[in-house]
Amino acid sequence: MIPFNTITKYKPFLILVVLILAFILAGFTRLPDENNAFLNKINSYIKCINLCDKAVLVKMGADAVTAINTSKGIVVIDAGISYSLTKQYRKQFEKVFSKTYCALLINTHGHPDHTGGNLVFNDAEIVAHVNCIKEMQEQIKNPENVSKNLLKTIESYNNQLKMVDSSSVDWCDAYCQKARYFSAYNDLLEKKQLNFPGLTFTDSLFISMGDVSFDMIYFGKAHSESDILIYVPELKLLFSGDIFTKYGKHHICNADKQLSLRRGHVKKWLQKRKHKIEKIIGGHGEIMSKDDMDAFCKNLVMHEKNPFLYNNIM
Repeated sequence: MIPFNTITKYKPFLILVVLILAFILAGFTRLPDENNAFLNKINSYIKCINLCDKAVLVKMGADAVTAINTSKGIVVIDAGISYSLTKQYRKQFEKVFSKTYCALLINTHGHPDHTGGNLVFNDAEIVAHVNCIKEMQEQIKNPENVSKNLLKTIESYNNQLKMVDSSSVDWCDAYCQKARYFSAYNDLLEKKQLNFPGLTFTDSLFISMGDVSFDMIYFGKAHSESDILIYVPELKLLFSGDIFTKYGKHHICNADKQLSLRRGHVKKWLQKRKHKIEKIIGGHGEIMSKDDMDAFCKNLVMHEKNPFLYNNIM
């Protein structure tokens, strides 16, 4: 008989083993990179949305990347949650542009659902705020915890799928979410390496790609430690990452004096460019309008005046 104290000591490990075995028995195994049933099914959920003649949004559920065709190569905004999914997204926009070379990848922040697919873009220079690297490094410190959390999330979506009609929108949403997290789990099993940004900045950065330019600014600590806004003047697009969503909703931290000054600086930056912006693209593929940006700026003012009340309302 195994001593009780030994069982207690290894309980977290045993739980993880049981969860992994449960998924294997349920028909989940490692995903080959090519020609497998999982990716074939997922491809049917991938959508390509033309933002303009030079930009296409590729998304699957809440996973989203945007590709912009420039005279110096394709520029990609964010890289999705995993290698296997983002590899499929890349095939989609390469087909749209009849071009394969990706010159730049810009990460809007360092969270894994925006940087997990960075490895797909080995040909590109990766651009981000300097804090993005630190956030990505944090992700790989404890792979066992990451694995355990991913499996719990997958199981949660499996339970949701059992409770809803398979022909419903809710089922499709839950399936896409399960697919996202399972593909990230598969990356972990296959020990896919993170691809870190090589070009970083602290305040702002402007990059010209010939006929299209990218005007970037650090927002300050908000949804993450590395949130940036990206303005593309020639296409009249603004990329907001996860800073805000429809109707200006956000979940940002309370600001000290320095952070308040930073946000005030960014609001002025937005106001200066506002009249030229036609579409705002959120970090998970939401297509928003200037009304949403205006609501966000107003909500920031409310938050500064009464953060406790505002956090309870939001």
